[in-house]
Amino acid sequence: MSDLATQTPEDVLLTMKTREERYRLGQFFTPDLIAGFMADAALAGGAETVLDPAVGGGVLLRAIGPGVRRFGIDIDADSVAATLEYFRDNGEQIEVAVGDFLDASRWPLSVETFDAVIANPPYIRHHNLANGHKRLAHHYAAVFKTRVSSLSGSYAYFFFEALLRLNPGGRLVFITPTEFLDARYGAAIKQAILDYCELDEILVLRQDDLAFDGVLTTSAITVATRRDKPIGDIRLTEATLTREGVQRGASVSMSRRQLTAATPWTPMLPTRAARLLPLVRERTARLGQYARFRRGIATGDNGFFCLTDKKAGEWGIEPEFLVPVVIGSKDLPESGSLTREHWNAAAATGGRRWLLWCHQPKSALKGTNVLRYIEEGERLGIPKRFNCRSRSPWYGVEVVPPPDFFVTYMSRDRARFVRNLAGARCMTSLLNVWARLPVTAEQLEPVLHDPTNAILLREFGRTYGGGLGKIEPGDLAELPVMPVRTLDAADAQLALSLTGD
Repeated sequence: MSDLATQTPEDVLLTMKTREERYRLGQFFTPDLIAGFMADAALAGGAETVLDPAVGGGVLLRAIGPGVRRFGIDIDADSVAATLEYFRDNGEQIEVAVGDFLDASRWPLSVETFDAVIANPPYIRHHNLANGHKRLAHHYAAVFKTRVSSLSGSYAYFFFEALLRLNPGGRLVFITPTEFLDARYGAAIKQAILDYCELDEILVLRQDDLAFDGVLTTSAITVATRRDKPIGDIRLTEATLTREGVQRGASVSMSRRQLTAATPWTPMLPTRAARLLPLVRERTARLGQYARFRRGIATGDNGFFCLTDKKAGEWGIEPEFLVPVVIGSKDLPESGSLTREHWNAAAATGGRRWLLWCHQPKSALKGTNVLRYIEEGERLGIPKRFNCRSRSPWYGVEVVPPPDFFVTYMSRDRARFVRNLAGARCMTSLLNVWARLPVTAEQLEPVLHDPTNAILLREFGRTYGGGLGKIEPGDLAELPVMPVRTLDAADAQLALSLTGD
């Protein structure tokens, strides 16, 4: 008997592959206790055939157990080999093949549709996906007659394909990041499930429960049953991980009219709803009515584009080709505004405080020191970097005006809004906020610094394991706030008459 019989395939794969290799594959193994819970849910409908489309080491199929026909696919040949050897050495029948679940033209299994699809699909962020996978967004948009965002991660496509592979009455059981329940790109996933399935239950694990080692994201388990004309309510359940497994907590059932695909779903969870209701009762406006938002500038190589005083001086780069910049939250004051004095203090510590700001063609730069620096960048291969190769000229970074405020992008405490009095730009580790006329930055500032808004951002943003919060521009736009009263023309005239001016 092989040594593999005495250890799990996951143990073998952890020794075979580096963390970086597993990250590239989106390979994060499901803990046994969660696998057992998911297997029970998949079998509850009386399944006779079960597919795991991202089989990894086979933990979900092991939890399913004998008595049903088990099938698996994985793009990683090592995973398939380890899984097959384990099941063979333990005398169990299983059909597992190397293949891409999302490539229907090269289906590798003897069965094409199943009574249950159970999965911990690969977790690969959209910016790390191959172009071929991103083209699937158009394919599934046509199939499901919805808009599928190219910002979707890999697991979104697994949802769509799994729905197509289910027999009528078949059960889908997925564990994925919770973020699809609230993020805009998740609306397509939710709509497809609502159109094709009874949504039996979505269990949202507690924010501090990390289901997967090395992944700072909270998880949700989706359980749905394929139906031609689904009409049932949607059940949302709070859950925790214990030594005994997944434990259900408070839950709520809502009709399809109450919980549409376009709305965030996790604020409806009982505990969250109880926290949110008193806070939002009088907040009848949205921050997006008074402000607009944008990510910081993506240069392609901050080490080249963001310069210290020393580096700018050594190259003698002309002042007209440099603008003030802050790289991240460490460059912002702990309290108060970012003033020119605070920004200047970075010079004393050797910090990077200048952004290369040149958009002229090289032909117009003859005789300048900035041209010498640009040519040094070409020697270093900077134009081949992702963002650079799509720009013309490659060194002309995005033209983004200085914002009125910076917002910290990820935080374990709370979001920080910092007034930008230094006229600086920022990189992608911060978000930009501009007051939307007729609102002024002065009128917007107390709204941003309202402590209740910080609490709500924690609720409406994405929360990852360990209490790490992440804010997206869309989260800011939807934030409930107290209405801001601005001076319209009539008000302004009345104010002038009262002052005698």
